[in-house]
Amino acid sequence: MKKIILLFSSISLVSLSCSTITSCNSNTQPYSNNEVEDNQISYYSLSIGNGLFSYLKVGSKAILFDAGIGLSKDAEWKGLKHKGNEFATNFMKWTGVESIEAIFISHNHSDHYGNLDTVTKNFDVANIVLPFNGEKLKSRFVTDKSKSTYDNEIIYVSNNTNLWNFSDKYSFLSIDFYNWSYSEADYMKKLSFKDENNASSIIYFKVNNKSILLPGDAEQGLGDRLVNNKVLQFTNVNIYQVAHHGSKNSLGKNFVDKINPNFCYVSGTNGDNIDYREWGGDHIFPTSKSNENTASCDETYLTGKVLSNTNSDKQDGEINVNAEFAKEADYLHENASYEFRFTKDGTISKYYFDNTVANPGFLKEINSDKPNYNEYVSNHKLK
Repeated sequence: MKKIILLFSSISLVSLSCSTITSCNSNTQPYSNNEVEDNQISYYSLSIGNGLFSYLKVGSKAILFDAGIGLSKDAEWKGLKHKGNEFATNFMKWTGVESIEAIFISHNHSDHYGNLDTVTKNFDVANIVLPFNGEKLKSRFVTDKSKSTYDNEIIYVSNNTNLWNFSDKYSFLSIDFYNWSYSEADYMKKLSFKDENNASSIIYFKVNNKSILLPGDAEQGLGDRLVNNKVLQFTNVNIYQVAHHGSKNSLGKNFVDKINPNFCYVSGTNGDNIDYREWGGDHIFPTSKSNENTASCDETYLTGKVLSNTNSDKQDGEINVNAEFAKEADYLHENASYEFRFTKDGTISKYYFDNTVANPGFLKEINSDKPNYNEYVSNHKLK
């Protein structure tokens, strides 16, 4: 035990509270819009299987939102296939990322942090934002790189990296990030240790007049409380990462109606396994009444593979809510990664990288032959 305590003593911990960051009621105030020069900011969602790995690129720096790889039916994360997988780090380098300003981890499930060790070994990371109950994740951190291997559950974190606790607001690269879940911190404290999904951070931010909402694996329990607590100020969301990989127990229709999203993407599996169909791979989310088929989003994108065409799954307690059809025709692309590029005039340019996780040769090694990035995206622009 003494060795563990000494090991972590050199990692910088920044403890946040309402008094040091913002007022406890900051989420009741208008959210800030953050302007960034044209061609300097893009949001990427990577196709990495039944997990989540996305990042905001600002110039040559990146802010990550989860760092998971999920290429098998179980939530494994050891070995070269998961913990040591360098697809995401090679992809970031290809897009021009040179360093990591911050990494948000939404909750304590390995398909959302299982590739963190590879990221910290490939880039200088200035900050890591811990999830609720962040001590669980922090207990895996070591500052000695040699102690972290592909076959153990230890994660290398430099002693120059700041660790930030669960709070209501963060600011990195002059961009404000709001944690919508913070207003239900007391509810989270009462959750069973098995209910990590409803302890997910839900991160909102706005750049160049376009907003993004990233809810991790948040489920209906947390969503219902946020809708009803009269504290959180809901607002339209332009880009919505569908919660819990689009499975039937993601955030409910009452929550989705409040944010009224334009573009949605589902981060999901590339496998075809019955287990995924049940808990993580339906790629559906509640959006319509039982006698209608009204999509919740203007456009829907999928980083994995459509596994079912059911339209019958319902959320507990919402008998009039069906899930959308989960047919291939409902999605513009499967097994693709995406870039959403923001300009100051408020427009979003969209690009796809097809296919990535399903093609092990795509940027497998950073020094291998690979397409020129600018040429590639010019030929892969979405309307």
